[in-house]
Amino acid sequence: MRLLPFLIFLSLWAGICSCDASIVLENDGEAQDSTDASMDAGLDAGDVQTGDPGSDADMDQPADYGDTASDMETDAGTDAGSDAGADADADVEMAWTCTKLGTSYTDGFFSLEAFAGKLYAGLFGYGHEAQSMLYSYPPFQLTAPGLLGIGESVCAMKEFNGYLYANTENSGDIFRTTDGSNWERVYDGTAGSIGCGLEIFQDNLYAINFYYPNSNHGKILRQDGSSWTTVYDSGSSPSYIREIVAYNGTLYAFSVENQQGQMLSSTDGSNWTKQPVANRYFRGHVYDGFLWLGSTDSHANGEVGVWRFDGVNFTKVYSGTRRYVTDIEDLDGYLFAGTSNGWKEDTGPSYLLLSEDQGTSFHPVCTFSETAIWSMAVFEGDLYLGTWDYNHAGNLYKVSLEPVEQDRCSRISAANPAWEVCETGENYCAGVFTDGAGCDAYCAAAGLVCTAKREASPGCRIDPGTLVCGQDSGHQSDWCECRPGGNPGNCDPHQGSLSVGQTYTLTVDAHTGDEATTQPKTDANDGLNGDNPRYRRNNVARAHGDYWYTSSFQEAGEPDPNSPQWVDYVPDFNSLGVGCYNIMAQFRATENRANYAVAYRIINTSVGDVLIERVQYSGNGEYVDEDLGNHFMCPDSYVRIQDPGAKSITFNKMRFTYLGDTCP
Repeated sequence: MRLLPFLIFLSLWAGICSCDASIVLENDGEAQDSTDASMDAGLDAGDVQTGDPGSDADMDQPADYGDTASDMETDAGTDAGSDAGADADADVEMAWTCTKLGTSYTDGFFSLEAFAGKLYAGLFGYGHEAQSMLYSYPPFQLTAPGLLGIGESVCAMKEFNGYLYANTENSGDIFRTTDGSNWERVYDGTAGSIGCGLEIFQDNLYAINFYYPNSNHGKILRQDGSSWTTVYDSGSSPSYIREIVAYNGTLYAFSVENQQGQMLSSTDGSNWTKQPVANRYFRGHVYDGFLWLGSTDSHANGEVGVWRFDGVNFTKVYSGTRRYVTDIEDLDGYLFAGTSNGWKEDTGPSYLLLSEDQGTSFHPVCTFSETAIWSMAVFEGDLYLGTWDYNHAGNLYKVSLEPVEQDRCSRISAANPAWEVCETGENYCAGVFTDGAGCDAYCAAAGLVCTAKREASPGCRIDPGTLVCGQDSGHQSDWCECRPGGNPGNCDPHQGSLSVGQTYTLTVDAHTGDEATTQPKTDANDGLNGDNPRYRRNNVARAHGDYWYTSSFQEAGEPDPNSPQWVDYVPDFNSLGVGCYNIMAQFRATENRANYAVAYRIINTSVGDVLIERVQYSGNGEYVDEDLGNHFMCPDSYVRIQDPGAKSITFNKMRFTYLGDTCP
């Protein structure tokens, strides 16, 4: 809610880069050099740029990777019920939150299952055979002695007849426990096998298995007393079975074979019918009379999305922008879907999707810097999800619908009539003190901390001049932006590959074509063919020279100019160094730039998220440096530039200069 018009000021001191070619207007309105600029694939002079970690080959093993988790919270809508199942007052604004409960010691989490009053979280990672590969919650702790001897992951878990069962990779062993701490092996798989599914059908427990070294023997197993019977075997066919799920009196198994999705079905668990399907279906969930399926295009033809299956027809209800829809769950009439942006060599972000209309449409409610949300489970009336990030760590999150405090900002004016409240939002207040009190006191009245500070005059008037929170300006009036404080637990400063004063330049994706003919229109984030996986485009489909831009025009295959459009700049601060950085964005000033404020969001800093609004003003084609200030960047921190309208802004390279352990 905006109480008074927000005043935008231009950075009068912004440095302007020289432009060495004449300006020519193109037919779609974007100003272009008469000679195309070459792509800036390297560093500015004296800059340092680090590479991403290497990757393992992925034939098709069940795992995908991302970046260390973020605790972003995203609004999901309005008057829904609370996570405890009680209906919220219709007058109370509600927001979905994803709260981090704990971090894995391995690459992350692959499976979640509730059992005997605890939520169990199975791990993914290599070289931990001598350690437990299982956490429990609450409290969040590693089980002991726990589940030992796991070469890659605890890929699936299921409660059955008083036991918790676990199917694993890369040995294909099946284990069970009565207490979550002490486990016994009940099926001895072949070394190198993948077991990633368990299901109950007609009072029997079924499991799946695939022999990865030779890419054959996709099996379905049934527990018969103390032994396991193979009820289906693909033999020499490379049928990698990844999911098994019971629905409407039929047991279904979904696989991929030579890039082709396949579906196996049986009404008795012994006799199976195999048929090709249009997509590789990765996980399934029964809800509201349908089987809901998430799909992937990894090693498969077809599409990524959410599908509704009635036993005969597959109906697509959501087209994915990530590489996988990894898991689906329901809670209190809502349907959730997790996503992954790829496998171990890929990076995030990943999204938690929500449908509030029985699966008719989905939208993101939480965004994570990790590559993958890999599993979800309902436990004691709440939704939980597990993420992973190859060569980093994953996290366990609780998802809940919480009331948004409405009157926090009113505390400011109540505390002092000389303090003006000019803007309010979820966990956000901004305005002007007029008595020399300072931003720290102004924000503290609302239980918040200063995250941005500018020169200002009474009447909610922002003047040119950026100040630093925590330093007394001596002014009678300043503009204060207030948000929740607190240093995240994983945000302890450490020096990485950068020395003080060195700059990391995050360059843009390479492209072919120009403007309307630009390719690729969508961002693969795969690091191939000039793609920079740390420059992440969402509905930004046009490029010219050394920058990308949004356009008010739309050709076939291009996003709607009114759709959400942004670029995330995601440095690996864990490698570069956790600490204070000066952040310098850049845009190109042409007569086609939008006249509205552009949102520069610095996300997951040590004091939370920081919003800076600047206008990318018109010009004659010059490059303008936009100083976003100094910010303490954590391993999960990144910068998002978002176009809030349907006109045109540019997304150029961004420079991060390391300033040390503390911000000046």
